[in-house]
Amino acid sequence: MTVNIKRKRLLIRLAFHTAALVLLLSASLLAHLIGSPSAAAFFTVIFLGYAITMRANPLPRKVERRLVVETECPNCGETFDLVNNWSCGCGYVNWEPRHAFSPCPHCKKVFTWLVCPTCEGSIRI
Repeated sequence: MTVNIKRKRLLIRLAFHTAALVLLLSASLLAHLIGSPSAAAFFTVIFLGYAITMRANPLPRKVERRLVVETECPNCGETFDLVNNWSCGCGYVNWEPRHAFSPCPHCKKVFTWLVCPTCEGSIRI
């Protein structure tokens, strides 16, 4: 069974954010147990700051681009690379290969779906 691309991206983000939050919370608790209230407060502030800005953090998207380099079309079953010459809905055509998760250089929007190069079916990402 293959995992669809949307689920892969969700699992990568979940693993990344969970690891960061657990690490920061553990450091805060450890500093509190050692008896260093200033270090505990520091890690607590970092933890809260990370938790609030989680959605805007660009690092998980960079990790996604490195880990997910190809996908399988759910319609025809054909596997294709996500680094390709993609055209955006705004009309911009990039003639240099770029990852499908990267924003459009012209309008800065990201793709919400791709077109399979084999069967031309839509794939939600």
